[in-house]
Amino acid sequence: MGYKMTVNWNEYFKKILPNLSSMNSVIEILKAVKESGRYELLQIIFPKINGIIGHLKFDDLPSDEVFRKIIDLLSDLDLEELLDVCAESIFGNIIWLNMLCEKENIITNSNIHTVLKVLNLKKIDDVCFFQPNFGKKIFLRISEGINLPRNELKKVIDSLLILFRLDLLEKDKELVDSFRTLYLETDLPDSRKILREIEIILESDESTLISEYNSIFGEHVQSIEEVNWKQFFDYLVEINCPVFFELSKVKVEGDKFYNGNFFVLVYKDLSGNLKLLKPFSRIKVDKVQKILDISRSIWATPPVRPGKILLEDIYSFRNIRLISRENASKFISRVIDLSEDEIEEKLRKIVGDIGSTPHTSTEVVDYYTYNLRISSEEDLREAGVIIKGKSFGKQITLKNVANQIIKAVTNDRFDLIILIHIPQLADDVRIHFERLCLQFNKMYAIIGPEDLTRLFLAYNVI
Repeated sequence: MGYKMTVNWNEYFKKILPNLSSMNSVIEILKAVKESGRYELLQIIFPKINGIIGHLKFDDLPSDEVFRKIIDLLSDLDLEELLDVCAESIFGNIIWLNMLCEKENIITNSNIHTVLKVLNLKKIDDVCFFQPNFGKKIFLRISEGINLPRNELKKVIDSLLILFRLDLLEKDKELVDSFRTLYLETDLPDSRKILREIEIILESDESTLISEYNSIFGEHVQSIEEVNWKQFFDYLVEINCPVFFELSKVKVEGDKFYNGNFFVLVYKDLSGNLKLLKPFSRIKVDKVQKILDISRSIWATPPVRPGKILLEDIYSFRNIRLISRENASKFISRVIDLSEDEIEEKLRKIVGDIGSTPHTSTEVVDYYTYNLRISSEEDLREAGVIIKGKSFGKQITLKNVANQIIKAVTNDRFDLIILIHIPQLADDVRIHFERLCLQFNKMYAIIGPEDLTRLFLAYNVI
């Protein structure tokens, strides 16, 4: 910047403040604020930053790195001092919340009063609307015996619910236990109502859930198939029950799925029957065919569920369900004469340039790499695709393809392996491929000429 300790700070700030017009100039002036100790100027600077951000395009908004630099520059201030200069502006509120995550990474009985400061943030509704990406999360670990008056406890809950809505709290079983403890200690009518729902969700008894659903919505459903699970979930959110459901929290642990959500996991077993899995419980992977994505009310392929997956169950190829096998048979001649490169080119057109990784000379020999969306728009996974076109004669033998299968299946990057073949596939190839995929916990698909024709027709590439 060119200034020294002897600089006349009054003149410096008088000159630079009117010219604050970019995030780079913000960083520079905050460096000066730190060196001069003139932190009271933040009350002027933060509203100006709001104006700067308001005129930026989406792609030019402050990055995580910019926020990181700003937080580092303000790290000398404690939360109380920072609150004085951050309370009145959206940008200031965001900075203060970031600093809360930095300085109070775990909230326990001893520092629970700290979260009360959240209620002093004047622009918190705007922050909730913008849903900024915060770098860290706060772990909530509250036990019995909180030494606060009941009215203060109510404010603590209100503060924590704000942090919860902003996705600033780590969503785990301990968070649920902490909220349960807080609601128990307040012992207010609303708290008792929420406590009842918490206990029902934790237990997730089928008949109790149905009875509660009927009581809330005045319905007369008699089975879990009739329950509108999204409606149930949204109601619990509305009454401030700390439920959460994310597909990413349904995780594979060895040979089991773990439901890391605080809501029932609705799934289809291998026979297509609906079943329920309690929050924070496990079930064998091979018992689950589909899981219900509560937020969208759609059935999704479980994350990294090893085993066979149909093309119509791959979100990137979902339009294939619009093309019948009967219709495809009329156009199959257009596909059986395609080379590997021609097939690969058409697959790229379907997937699109965005989300696809270009193949190298090595991949021509072994496999192609694609980024495919599996269960939803957000569920992006890497897939290894082996293509065997017309050049392999009438039948593909294990000798032709064994090395490629091994290289693709043992690649840790891939969740899904797809084997595309134009010639007939020998039985030992199919058996070897399926066994190896299951051994390495991979999803897999085998695509012959008929399904490949359906896929190409669905996306108008033939």
